[in-house]
Amino acid sequence: MFQKNFPTLLEKGIEVKKLLDSHVFNYEFDLDEWPSTHNNPQEELRPFNQNLFLLRQHYKTVFPEDEFIPLDEQKTTGVKVDNSKVYKIRYSLNLLPSIGTYLHKETDPYTKQETSCLKNEDINLLA
Repeated sequence: MFQKNFPTLLEKGIEVKKLLDSHVFNYEFDLDEWPSTHNNPQEELRPFNQNLFLLRQHYKTVFPEDEFIPLDEQKTTGVKVDNSKVYKIRYSLNLLPSIGTYLHKETDPYTKQETSCLKNEDINLLA
């Protein structure tokens, strides 16, 4: 429904900037598996095109370069990085491309077991 009506909203000149900048589409997250501090002060913008629910395990997929190795792993890998200044990391995720994807729960009528599956994974508003 949203995907059909969104272009119409823009064509009619309806202001959607506040909605797109809101917490509805921009989600700040803090995962134990992702580092919370680093010595790189630069803002980074990276794509993540996989299932949102799998994000927890994908820090090294999103940030594969040596310069993004977590501080506690730098000692064991032998990478030389200046640790004189450490910065707090704030992660945020833009949810707009996955707006058509949702989690659907189904109950097997025979076993009464509930399962969850993703629907509309192939829909991408940016494509």
